[in-house]
Amino acid sequence: RTPVRVISPPPPVTWIANDKALFDELVARVLGREALVETRISRDAAAIETDLRMMSQRHNRVGLKRTRCASAMGNAVFASCDVHAEVDAADAVQEFLGSIPTCRLRHNSGSHRLTQASRASMASTNRS
Repeated sequence: RTPVRVISPPPPVTWIANDKALFDELVARVLGREALVETRISRDAAAIETDLRMMSQRHNRVGLKRTRCASAMGNAVFASCDVHAEVDAADAVQEFLGSIPTCRLRHNSGSHRLTQASRASMASTNRS
């Protein structure tokens, strides 16, 4: 085996760079809150389910995002009609929380964002 050297920032720096909640704070400070889509931050399944159902009543699409997962790996987008019912929202959240164990193990922040899904994020999610 040949050793491979990788140059990168230390893990805490990459965690901060990938943390969408911190990015939202930066956008709000620079461009104002109106530059952001509606967002809720939840730390447990029950709160995520409640927020998912509430936002699905106001928007055509809603998305769940793990705050510290890179790329689209920590994203899930739903048509609002698919998560209006309590049981449907519960199933969607449980599937989302169990779908990406590497993010959960590596970044144990326990925080997840719920956002109104934009057309761009819906399009990129459909490609994966």
